[in-house]
Amino acid sequence: MQLGEVISGMRKSSRKISITISTKYCLLCSLLAAILLSTAAVAAVPPSNHVFVLVGQNHSYESVIGNSAMPYFNSLAQQYGLATQYYAKSHYSIPNYMWLTAGAPVTMNDNTRATFNVDNIVDHLQVAGKTWKEYAESLPYAGYTGFNVGNYVERHNPFPYFADVANSSEKNNIVPFTELASDIANHNLPNYAFITPNLLDDAHNGTLAAADKWLKTNIAPLIASPEFQQDGILIITWDESFDSDCRPAPSCPPLPENKGGGRIATLVIGPNVKSGYRSTTFYQHPSVLKTMSEALGLTTFPGAAQSAPDMSEFFDNGTSSAPSPLNASMAVSPGQVTVAPGGAATYHVAVTPKSGDVSNVSFACANLPSGSSCAFKPAVLDPGASAAATTLTVSTAPVTARLHRGWETLAYVIPGFGCFGLLLSGNQRSANVRAVAVIAVLGLGILLQACGSGSGGGPSADTSGTAAGKYTITVTADSGSLQASATTGLIVQ
Repeated sequence: MQLGEVISGMRKSSRKISITISTKYCLLCSLLAAILLSTAAVAAVPPSNHVFVLVGQNHSYESVIGNSAMPYFNSLAQQYGLATQYYAKSHYSIPNYMWLTAGAPVTMNDNTRATFNVDNIVDHLQVAGKTWKEYAESLPYAGYTGFNVGNYVERHNPFPYFADVANSSEKNNIVPFTELASDIANHNLPNYAFITPNLLDDAHNGTLAAADKWLKTNIAPLIASPEFQQDGILIITWDESFDSDCRPAPSCPPLPENKGGGRIATLVIGPNVKSGYRSTTFYQHPSVLKTMSEALGLTTFPGAAQSAPDMSEFFDNGTSSAPSPLNASMAVSPGQVTVAPGGAATYHVAVTPKSGDVSNVSFACANLPSGSSCAFKPAVLDPGASAAATTLTVSTAPVTARLHRGWETLAYVIPGFGCFGLLLSGNQRSANVRAVAVIAVLGLGILLQACGSGSGGGPSADTSGTAAGKYTITVTADSGSLQASATTGLIVQ
């Protein structure tokens, strides 16, 4: 073998090795990129134009979750996301509100009248050009930054403590809670909102049952609003647990303290939240601040929110999943109805909650026979904790037929002869051409006659309507992303 052949072979071999290594390298890079992209997609808090934080008072996780006095709260926990390992940061109230809005305790004095020059969520909202409001129940008037009045207490409203809010026109964004209803009705919700019930409705002085009733009356309309249903996020949490609960601290130090405010129930609610999701990740208040800020597109965060984990695991991010079971049983009766074509079958559809509240239940039918339709009256149920029912009507279509006879075809054949006759008489075509044309028209007439008379020479029929048969109809009940289903029978004969 000559030297040139050896060198040429070495070059070819080198190219093969290079191609092989490059191919493997590209495949590895592609795999890593796919993993990173999929991880990024799962780990993102979805963008939102409207985020809301609502805070209740002084109750532990165990005292709220599963409590029959709070059916609405627990129905939200079943329908949306629940953080099962969420712990308050402090005792008493005010440092927890500061953790939620400033990412730091700021002050431990529930009765302070001071204002503080500290970084807070309003600073970051202003930089990003976002709107905000504090909806405070029993607030005397918009822009009020004073101390306690009646069932309104300042320590449950963090914004008057921020000097850059209290000493500027920004204080006018602190408004009475009644403005929330008008903002919903006028489609004028802010980008960021903090909601503070008064002492009776946040379970501080009132009962859990009263707090639950207040939530259903005032927060259900917010969740149902078109703006919220588009991309809204609502987090309902509690400022702290009972004073005797200092988890995650192993024991309670002298109060006030910042080592642990106890285990509390925190809900993540929204159209992009995974249905029935339960998180076992350890969270505290700065994670709420981080999550809401990210949802609004902020890239800088106050205090401890800068390094706190967000709550992105709660969100679906476009991945599809089967609907979760509705917290109710559904029954359709009778189990079978017989009707003639054109008749209507009527059924009783009962929805019975298993535990807690069930609301805004809509209905649909599937596997209907051809030509039929279904309707529910009422179309939407709001059972609450009690059984409720709607009436299903399945309407079938009558069978109709159109007969075709041989004489009908002549209506097409005779004008054809006339047209061709006129056409041929107006020119000097040869006899052969005329003969061919006449034969063609005759053939067309024979073809139409055959089609009109059917294979047996008699009349034929085209039928439409609901065909006779036995059908199984599926009825579904939907509440958000929760669903229940049942079947019933229909015989058409």
